[in-house]
Formats: sequence, C-alpha cells, structure tokens
Amino acid sequence: MLTTCSIFRSLHDEKHVAEPDAGPNDEERGQPQIPLQTSWSRSSSSVSSLTMSAPPEIPPVIRPHKAITYELTRWDVFANWMTVIFRNRILQVFVLVTLLFNGWIILAPKFSTHSFSRLLFDTLVYLMEFLGCIAFFQVALGLANAFIPKHRGVLGQHVLEITEQGLVERTDCNETLHRWPSICRILSLWGYLYVYVSDTNSHQIPKRCFSPQEMDSFEADLRRAASSGHRL
Repeated sequence: MLTTCSIFRSLHDEKHVAEPDAGPNDEERGQPQIPLQTSWSRSSSSVSSLTMSAPPEIPPVIRPHKAITYELTRWDVFANWMTVIFRNRILQVFVLVTLLFNGWIILAPKFSTHSFSRLLFDTLVYLMEFLGCIAFFQVALGLANAFIPKHRGVLGQHVLEITEQGLVERTDCNETLHRWPSICRILSLWGYLYVYVSDTNSHQIPKRCFSPQEMDSFEADLRRAASSGHRL
C-alpha cells in the first residue's frame, strides 16, 4: 500500500517538473515589450497637446457708447443768445429788411443835396450806428436773459444719447426723446454744436467739454443717424 502511494506521488512530482510555466509565444517574442505606464503617459500627452492647441475664444463685439455728458452755465446761455442772429434765418431777414428800410428813409432825401463822397460817408455812419444799436441791445438782452431767469432744466448737467429710436436728452428735471425725423439741422459754430430738434428749438453742446476726437466722433455718428432716419 505504501509502495503504491509512493509511485503515485512520484508520478505527480514528475508531471509538475515536466510542465514548466507558460512563456510568450512566437509572435509575442518578435514584438517589443512596451510598459503600460509609458503608453498611458503618451496618451495623456496627446490629449494635453490637443487641449492646448484649441483656438482661443473670440471676445464679444462691444458697440461704442454713443452718449456724451456736458454742463451748461449761464455764460453758455449768453453765448446762445448772442449767436442766435447767425443761426436764425428769419431773424437775419428781419434785420436786413429793417436795415434797408431805415437806410432808405434816412439817406433818400440826401441823394439830391449831397455829393457822392458825402453820401458815401453818411451811409457808412448809418451802418455803424445801426449795427452798434443792434449789438448794444443784443448784449443787454443777452445778459438779462442769461442771469435773471433760473433756467430750470437748462443749466447744469446734460446727457445726450444716440439710440435706435432717436436722440435722448436727460437732465435733472426731465428726459426727452426726439425722434430722428425731428432732427432738422446740425450746426457747428464758434465752439458749440447746435442740434435743432425743431425750426426754433436746439440743443447747445459746448465743445470745450470734450477732446476734438470725441466731439468729431459724436458729431459724425449723430449726422449719420439723423440722415439715415434711425439706423446707426
């Protein structure tokens, strides 16, 4: 019995000795062995390079702010009064008619009694007197108009903004929208930009409050919006 068990144990030991551990086959022997960690590192590098090479995001386009802020003083009101004769065509016609009518009344009787040189001298004197009177009353009324009334909504800070609907004016007293068809005239004169929202009513913008580039840009945008109706 012991002999039989010994024989079986011997055969079992020989079987284990005859069957060594399985090694790589012929195909696997011909291929290089790549460690798993190296392969994963290369894959991570590829993903990183793809991520870094992606184009940057394009920032949104921001439209320029088409609004200006300025402040009007009493001297601006005085300047507005003094230049009204150069901006109001009806007033210009009235002054011209008055000049000619008074000149005819004063100088007509002298045509037959005075020489040409004397008549020319009298005409120059009349022109100086007439224009002097116009200037005196203009200055006097301008000072009274600028410094006596309170001018609520005129003095102080103003904001003009170009919008799709029209020109918006904001002050401490009011906020007004002028539709683009109401903008009938834009005039640059002696340090001011006048924006007429009717035949007789205008916004007075002092150019001293802005740099020349800012003023030119706003005026160009304003003229473009007014001429096209409403589109900027």
